[in-house]
Order: sequence, then C-alpha cells, then structure tokens
Amino acid sequence: MGDTLLRPLGMTSTTYDIAKSPLDRRAIGYRWEDDRWVREPDLADGAFGAMGGMETSAEDYVRWIAFLLSAWPARDDVDAGPVSRATVRSIVEGSNFATGTMRAAAIGGAPCRQAVAYAMGWRVIDDCDLGRVVTHTGGYPGYGSVVMLMPDKGVAIFAFANRTYAAPYVPAFRAALALQSAGAIADRAVPVGTGVREAYDAVARIWAAGDVLAARDRLAMNFLLDRDAAHWKADLARLRTSVGACDTSAPPNPQTAMGARFQWTCEHGRIEGSLLLAPTPRPSIQELKLAVAQP
Repeated sequence: MGDTLLRPLGMTSTTYDIAKSPLDRRAIGYRWEDDRWVREPDLADGAFGAMGGMETSAEDYVRWIAFLLSAWPARDDVDAGPVSRATVRSIVEGSNFATGTMRAAAIGGAPCRQAVAYAMGWRVIDDCDLGRVVTHTGGYPGYGSVVMLMPDKGVAIFAFANRTYAAPYVPAFRAALALQSAGAIADRAVPVGTGVREAYDAVARIWAAGDVLAARDRLAMNFLLDRDAAHWKADLARLRTSVGACDTSAPPNPQTAMGARFQWTCEHGRIEGSLLLAPTPRPSIQELKLAVAQP
C-alpha cells in the first residue's frame, strides 16, 4: 500500500500503525456510554485488521480523493498513475442488481427515490438532485467517517468524526444538497469531441438533402438495416413539411463522448434530435432520432 499508492500520492501522514503517529496530532477516539464520553483504547493490528484501521489526515485524504476524481471523465490523456484511470473508474461497477430506496427523510429536501447498487467497495447512488454519488462510511472503535464522490461534478465531500462508528452521512449529504441548490457544484460540461462534431455536421447534410444517403460515409453498418433509406426519406419529408426550413447551426449538446442531443429552430416550430455513435475506428452514426418538438 505504501509503495504502490500512499507515497506516490504524497500521503506521508497516512499509516496503519497508530503507535507511530505523533500524539499531539492524533484525534482521540471516544464512545458515548452511560451519558458520558468514554475514551476508546487505541487498537493495534489484530483480529480486526482487515476491517481497515488506516489513519490519515484531512490533508492526506484530500490527495486521495483528488486522485480518485481525476479518473473522470474517461479521456485519452496520458495516465499519471499510480493506478490507471480505467482501473479507478471500475470501482463504480455494480456487483449486484440495483435496488430502489427512498432518500433518508432525515436529510430533508423533497422526497427522492434513489437507485442504489453496491459496487467495488462503494455504494453507487443515482440521486434525484445530485445525480451519481459514490459513497461509503467508515467505522472503527473511537472513530467514524463518510466520503461522497460526485465524479460527474468533479467534487467530493468527506467528514471525519472521533466517536465510535459515527458516520456523519446526513450532514455530508445535506451539505452536498445545499451546494447543489446554490449552483456551486454543477456537472462538468462534456466537451464536443471530434467524432460528435463530424457526425453532427453529417446530420445537417442529411437534413438539407432530405436523404440519409447524403452522409452515407458516416453511417454505421446497422443504420440502414434498422431503417432503410426510402423510409428515412419519407420521414424527413414529413418533418420538413411540418416545420419548414431549419437553422442547423445551433451547437450540439453532448451527453457523452459518443452521443449528443440538439435542437433546431425552424420556420414553423422546432426539431429535437439526438445522435449516438458506434465505436468504430472512425466513429459513425449508429442511431439518429429526429422529432417535432412539443410546445
């Protein structure tokens, strides 16, 4: 752990050996018992060693969290290590089926039905307000903690407490909701990749010609098998009759590196659309949706 992760990340105050930590910097652990605080004994390695027992500082933990968040979004930059970004992102892959649950009423706010899955040592939550949240609590005699990663925002919140198994999840979640409400932690903007931009230009050519064959070189092999050119031509004609000429210069709104939504303003209404690329050597359009926008 030290050689592979801690030292490369500069986490010099993080250790499994509490006896080696400076006493003047140590948060002393307590439990609430018989209406008073009782000092917990400092535990060394033993039967519960696999439970964790790592001690760290807030400064070191910031380094750890920054390293985890740096794995998002997926990109082609050189990996800085000490572990590849793809490996870090695998922690959010669910190891069981997602379940539905209500967000804890103690957190407050509007009722929220969450989807929750247990991943690689993390709970992954799809929250109504915060979107994807990757979280877990920690507990140890004398101590407790919580961390919430919001990888699509590039933001994390964590809290440490020196009471046995104190997991300050509620205040941490409340803080996240307050920041979200204040507009302080918006989702990262997804850049318009080269593939999406070229595909979007091809969609504009298709619309102008009224024929998907106008961009045949940008269509994936499934595209005309899913709906042939003749039916596409009829659909495009119907849409053009409904809305008239459209301004196709509006920029696309990328949802991922391989997909985008868009909206065009037309003479008699608006067109809403989306495109999805196939992961071919030269990204090609595997799905295109166009519809008259409803008021």
